[in-house]
Amino acid sequence: MGNPFTKLFGKDKGKQKTDPAPAIGGGPGVADLIPAAPAGPAPAPAPAFIPAAPRAAERAGTDTGTPRLGTLQIGRDRSNITEKRLITLGKVMERPAFKAKPDHPLVREIFDSIAAYQGIIAGNEIPAADSPDFIKRIGQINAVILGSHDALTAKFAEASESFRTMSKTADKKDREPFSLLADNCANLATLALSQKTLLNKVYDDLMTALRSNPETVSNFSGKDYQELLLSSSLYQLPSSAQALGSGAINTVYRAGTPDAPKVFKEGTVHQRQKMVDGFDRNTALDVMTRRMGYSSGQIEEYGTKPQHQGIAFANTAQRDVAVSRIDKLLGLDMAVNTQLASSQGGNTSSLMDMAQGSIAGEVGYYSGEDNREAAGYWYRNKLEAEIRSKTQEIEAIRLVLSQTEERINRLSAIDISTLDESALRTNQERLANANREKASMISKLPEREKELTKLQARLNEPTLVNLQSPEVVGQLFRMTLLDLIVGHVDRHSGNYMMAAGEEGVKIRAIDNDTSFSLNTDIMEGTTKTGGIYPKLKSAFPFVPPEIRDKVQTISEENIRQTLTGLLGPLEINAACERFRIVKEYIGDLESKGQVTDYNPEDTNQRASLFQGDDFTNYLSHLFKGFSMEGDLSPAAIASLLSEERAKKEASAQPTVADETESSTTGLTPKPLPQIPQAHAMPTFGPRPQRPLPMPGTQTDQPAGPPPGAVPTFQNVRYSGPPQRPLPTPFFQRRNKPLPTPPGAN
Repeated sequence: MGNPFTKLFGKDKGKQKTDPAPAIGGGPGVADLIPAAPAGPAPAPAPAFIPAAPRAAERAGTDTGTPRLGTLQIGRDRSNITEKRLITLGKVMERPAFKAKPDHPLVREIFDSIAAYQGIIAGNEIPAADSPDFIKRIGQINAVILGSHDALTAKFAEASESFRTMSKTADKKDREPFSLLADNCANLATLALSQKTLLNKVYDDLMTALRSNPETVSNFSGKDYQELLLSSSLYQLPSSAQALGSGAINTVYRAGTPDAPKVFKEGTVHQRQKMVDGFDRNTALDVMTRRMGYSSGQIEEYGTKPQHQGIAFANTAQRDVAVSRIDKLLGLDMAVNTQLASSQGGNTSSLMDMAQGSIAGEVGYYSGEDNREAAGYWYRNKLEAEIRSKTQEIEAIRLVLSQTEERINRLSAIDISTLDESALRTNQERLANANREKASMISKLPEREKELTKLQARLNEPTLVNLQSPEVVGQLFRMTLLDLIVGHVDRHSGNYMMAAGEEGVKIRAIDNDTSFSLNTDIMEGTTKTGGIYPKLKSAFPFVPPEIRDKVQTISEENIRQTLTGLLGPLEINAACERFRIVKEYIGDLESKGQVTDYNPEDTNQRASLFQGDDFTNYLSHLFKGFSMEGDLSPAAIASLLSEERAKKEASAQPTVADETESSTTGLTPKPLPQIPQAHAMPTFGPRPQRPLPMPGTQTDQPAGPPPGAVPTFQNVRYSGPPQRPLPTPFFQRRNKPLPTPPGAN
């Protein structure tokens, strides 16, 4: 009978008519209310009327204590909690609309469906953590409960549509009762959908406990989903939350506490009427269509083909959480822990741990510890060049701003009473254009200044990573496995983080909402969609035993059960197909004897991982795009190292002129470019000239500038080349001359 939700909620929910669902602690809004049908076999038919489990009913009626789980306290009114969080047969039967027609066949079907759902919720207990096949068992429970929930929600939606039709054709005395039943069923569908977010939260709380602190699983064991549902709660973003940034798909806020910082992502609902030729090329929805395997026709068919709902509503929160679930299922520890949350407007959002470190594209990479010293010099030179370029860009913006302000002053000083109509119109147009240009220049400055500050911070605390170290290669293998299964299509170097500290290098996959595409051509990729990055065949020229073992411990059914309740059947089926391809390919490698640990001394392994013809795995991408060896020849690296050592030797022997300078810098500060007082730049000190520590020594920390040696950007007229030019031989070898700054001779 088509999509049962079309008439209930409207064909085009892209207009995002606000009608937040009444869930304690927040819940999904109307934009998120159309659920994906559960993948796999359809839920069993609703049994005949049965009462709720006595033990569960007793708990619901007598437990009035403050809940122990969840991020927010939800109060002591247990009856209100039950009403909002669990649809019970007794409550529905007491509604006047249902009392008026208790014997109607469709009403009886609704009662049977509620009873079946209530029995499933109360009849499945969480096993003990040490029980056999624990992960498999809780996956089965999750699939059964979410499948039953989707069936109940669909029953309410279909009943609402049916009663609405009956009210139009029934006798006068039955029109109002049927209309009331239609309204009640619509409200129950909305309520059920708000509860779905909490049901998902229960599963994610359990998996988080299992992977992060297994001892706490005992808090869940022996409890059924009804008890856990009534004691769980969602994080709701406070109105005072600080926005960190906004894009076409998400708005990101800072959440959590200073000791446990988190990121809150509120998804954007894309409206179909904004589409141009099937694609909104001004937003990241293009990623959600072309690269994820959807077509413009699938967008237009939304409302008549509900299986395409994922493209009409990006459901980014669910995709984020689904990646976190697969990461936990495989025990990869690559994705940040993510759970569902609620925005101020009631829309389903995601709350995730804040990844530490630098984005991968801002890290300096090298191969082999012998090259670390040269890599530090090479990386700092790159950053210094970027700082000079950014400073010149800011200077150019300020120059244009100053000239524009002068033009505005001249135009504003004209006595308009002396102008005829044509001249007056011309003057007004010029003044308007000048004001727009001024506003544009002013809007650019904060972002450019922020970029300059970040560059200076990177220069002061450079992050250097040895790409050939086993810990880095192993983690990139694991992230590759994760992305191949979840179908991530946007894992560029800004979408994963690297933190280098005393405990080594830690990689974290972030921005996972462009996952679970429909593409399954992961072996070689496909020209039509651009392929899935990375490509399986080149990403795994051999397979470490760790990766083989993780893949062999789970099945397609585990994948399906884990994703039930979050994604639609098309996305789940595609994920299962990708997993099957990966598992078969790894099995084929094992049969060929190509299951082996990575050995940094093996030249064949290094060549297969780092020297591919294109960026088909993360290692070759970083090696060719960001590493010293991918940028310079061996001879250039040797020359660079000699240059660095000669520079250090020279700085270690101060001349007479240097005696007044700090022995820690070896540099004489030069005037920096002038910045007008009205738009003063941040103050930076000179970078100390120091050798990088060798492996195994103390952490590289910049020494502080000596007293009185810190120049500022304020009240200094720009009068020449930028401060501290790079050594000429270095740039001559790379054939990259320094840009000429504005006003230079």
